[in-house]
Amino acid sequence: MGEEKGLCQINGRAMVEYALDTLEEICDPIVIGANNNNYDHYGFRVVNDIVHDVGPIGGLYSCLKASTTNHNFVLSCDMPMVSKELVKYILSEARDYDVVIPIFKDYKEPLCTYYHKNVVSGLYEAMQKGVYKIQEAILSLNVKYLEIHPRLSFYSDYLFNNINHRDDLIKAEDIMIKHKG
Repeated sequence: MGEEKGLCQINGRAMVEYALDTLEEICDPIVIGANNNNYDHYGFRVVNDIVHDVGPIGGLYSCLKASTTNHNFVLSCDMPMVSKELVKYILSEARDYDVVIPIFKDYKEPLCTYYHKNVVSGLYEAMQKGVYKIQEAILSLNVKYLEIHPRLSFYSDYLFNNINHRDDLIKAEDIMIKHKG
């Protein structure tokens, strides 16, 4: 996008603020995974990647390694329409699983997922073997795949809208205005 994605504005707010608002009353403590200090003013711990140049798995590994809790919810800042109800639903299914990953319209969403802290060593081993896709790195773990379907009260076609381009920002703004989100 040519700039720090989490600080891109949607309806006058940085994308990271939508994630923080969603998680703030559900998760404690919150850490922000970022390789710069642009997020320091939000008042949460900012964690830099320990392993570089491996994509999202590096940030996931670094944040989970830095986590002070066994139970963790990871939410990418580029999904500003994820709801509190969705997060609570995923967490309610955690039980004895290492990972609870939602499936939305046949797509697994590894960056809106519950992770137990015990997955840290498995993620590290995967990276050491050159496995950088999160979905491949978690194959040997105790994973629950959770279908997100229209019968759920919080369901929306836009729950997992992902912002990767300027056009996506404009579309997200339109959707949020139309749906008062």
